[in-house]
Parts: sequence; structure tokens; C-alpha cells
Amino acid sequence: MKIAISQPTYLPWLGYFDLMDQVDLFVLLDSVQFEKQSWQQRNRIKTPLGLQWLTVPVCFRGRLEQRIDEVEVRDPGFAAKHLRAIELNYGRSRYFDQYFPSVQNIFRECKESLLVNLNIQFLDWMRKVLGITTPVRCSSSMQVEGKRSELLINLCRLCGADAYVSPPGSAVYLLDDLGRFAEAEIEVHFQNYSHPEYRQLFPPFAPFSSALDLIFNEGPESPKIIRQGRRELLTPSQVPELTSSTADCGKPLAPPKISAPTVVVLRPVTRQDCALLWNWANDPVARKASFSSESIPWFRHTQWFNEKIQDPNCRIFIATNSDGTPVGRVRLDLVQSNSAIVNVNVAPEFRRVGYGSALIKEVVKAAFEQLELKELHAFIKPENEASWRTFERAGFIKTGVEYVGTPRGTTPALHYTRLRNSFREGLPTAPKSKDSDYEITF
Repeated sequence: MKIAISQPTYLPWLGYFDLMDQVDLFVLLDSVQFEKQSWQQRNRIKTPLGLQWLTVPVCFRGRLEQRIDEVEVRDPGFAAKHLRAIELNYGRSRYFDQYFPSVQNIFRECKESLLVNLNIQFLDWMRKVLGITTPVRCSSSMQVEGKRSELLINLCRLCGADAYVSPPGSAVYLLDDLGRFAEAEIEVHFQNYSHPEYRQLFPPFAPFSSALDLIFNEGPESPKIIRQGRRELLTPSQVPELTSSTADCGKPLAPPKISAPTVVVLRPVTRQDCALLWNWANDPVARKASFSSESIPWFRHTQWFNEKIQDPNCRIFIATNSDGTPVGRVRLDLVQSNSAIVNVNVAPEFRRVGYGSALIKEVVKAAFEQLELKELHAFIKPENEASWRTFERAGFIKTGVEYVGTPRGTTPALHYTRLRNSFREGLPTAPKSKDSDYEITF
């Protein structure tokens, strides 16, 4: 018996349903801790300006340890807003009139309920539209204990499964626990999904939106289109081979000795850089420096990446040395017409030899001379001394302590500022980032 286990998410993407369609039983993992601003409460739809978030407001303050099946919807008025957004952006789609009434009914029935009830209602409706007949159970009804791999193994045992199919993003920890699955006589496989293209409003095509996008645009063809992205399941031995070029989660080789930089050039990021940025972001030093230290799953990263490269208020650059070798990443997030937040990550093998200072020097030059900005801001963890000292050497001045948003609440950050002319009062406070990715790593 083949099983897959995944948290119940809001209006899931195509790969979620492909995973469900490949197994004999799909378990909704609703008995674990809820993570704020995760896919459990939000997803995206396609608009003329790109992908747009739809987020369900939930009761979170004072409930940091609540489980997914305990989370309550905070404001029932969200339902009307989400319906309006869906209607505005899909009203002209081919199958809108056929499916929109069902969406309306689900919102009406569940808008004042628990979040998990809303998610399950949409999951049940969407999987029926997509022709998926796999039985679904909730882990909260099984009374199984454990964490991470232990919990997965216990659920497999309870359900009588001898094979577990996992999304590739979970390979970060599953590959280290294969022995435990083997002892339990459970084979581990990994989903291998390539996002298909289909007819979509507002070109160019944008992947990784909610499956609602496919349903409204392709209707009865949706089941066939979802299955077009399916590839043969991967064995654990194949995952490192696949991820070495697209999502490498293995430990890097010992870096060669690196000399101090002489020339650093910034070039705009391309889609081919997606895996490179993922590898750098998941380096242990980078995760420790970030305000959200958890490992970043591959699917989450690709969705973030596609959103950022389409965002007119975001500029991402790859820094290369004199040999053309990528040495780091620089990002500017525009928060006002003349102000931006600087985000820097130096590649692991190029740290502590001066590349951090070189990257900051180049991004300051680009921001003030090419983009004609007047203010640059950086938010750094207080304990990340290497980073804030580097910014100070680059002319940034500490203006105070702000609080930035993370999936688990807010955390203090040192606020550094560099002005084009001279320091002045009235600087903007740190924005509450939904992505919590202000990582500055040297």
C-alpha cells in the first residue's frame, strides 16, 4: 500500500493533487503545529499583474503552540474579499460560470469555521473536479504521536502502508532518516513533478498558482493536464542526482582557497539561477543569519523565486568575480519611490575574504547612480556581528532597533541606513515581511 502525508493547504497548487493522485491513501497532517503565513492559510491566483496572494486571517496571538486542526478564522469578512478577487481575475475564463457557484457555496458554509474545515472543503471539491478518487484521512483522527520521520513512520504503520511517497522538498531531512524507514520495512519514494503549461489568462504563463487557475481555464481538461507533469517516482539514491543541478540538498565539497576580490560585477538574475540561489539560501550559515532559520523546501523556493522576478519592486542581481564565477546574490526591495532594503548573501566558499564589502559597494553604486534611489536600509540580526560591521565599513549608520516579521512572530533587528546625501530623521520602520527572508550573510 502506497501512502502520502501532507498538511492541509489553502487552495493547493497542481503538484499537491498530483501527489494525492499517485497513492492509495492520502493523509492530511492536521495534528502538528500550525505555521503562520504558510501555505496552510494562503495561496496565489493569477492576475494581469502576476501572481497575487489570497490569505485567510486566523487567530494567532497568544496561540503560538496551536495545532493546525485548532486554528480559527479570525475575520469572516475575508470570504467576500477572496470571492471578489477570484471573480475579477477569472470572470472571463472559459469555465468560470461552471465552477464559480461551487466556490461561492464553500466560502458561505465555512467562512466562520476552523481553517482546516475550509481547507478540507476546498480539497474535497477540487479533487472531485480533478478526477482524483484517492481516499483521504486526517491524522487528528488517528491518535498517533511522534515528530518528523517518527510521526510519518507511525502513520504508515497504522495505515498498513509499505511505501511512502514524499515531496522532494522533504528530502532535506528524510534522506538522513532512511535507516529508520528501512527498519520499519517502508520504502521511500519522492515525487517528481514538472509543472505543465496550459491556457491561461493574462500572458505570459505563470506557474505555481492555485489549481483554481487550471480549473477555471481548462475545466474538464484539468485532470489530463495535471497528469502531464508527472514523472516517474524517484528513489532516494536518485534525489541527490536530481538536486545536484536543480535543488542540491547535500553538503558542499570543501571549498578551495579563495583570494580577496579585485573586481565584482552585478548582473540581473535569470531563471537559470533559481537552483543556485536555493543552494546558497539553504547553506547552514545563511539559515542561521536569516530571521527565519528553517530550511527552505524546493517548491517554496521556486514559488518565491517566480514571484520575485516578476515583482516590479524587486531587483535581484548575481555578483560575479573577474573570472565570471558567481560569488553572491544582492537583492533590493523597493519600499518607497526612493527607498530600498538591501539583502546580501555571499556564496559559502567566498565568505570572509572581502566579498561582502565588494558586493555592498557595488549595490550602493547601482542604487544611487542607476536606480537614483536616495535611501538604502538593511536589517540585521544583532548577533550577526560580521554583517553589521561590514555595513558600517560601507558607510551605513545604525539608526536603531526594529522588529521584523517571521513565521513565529516578530524578532529584533538592527536597522542600518545609508543616505545618498546625508543622514536625516524620519526613516521608515522595518516592514513586516511575509517571507521573513532578510538574510545578510558573510
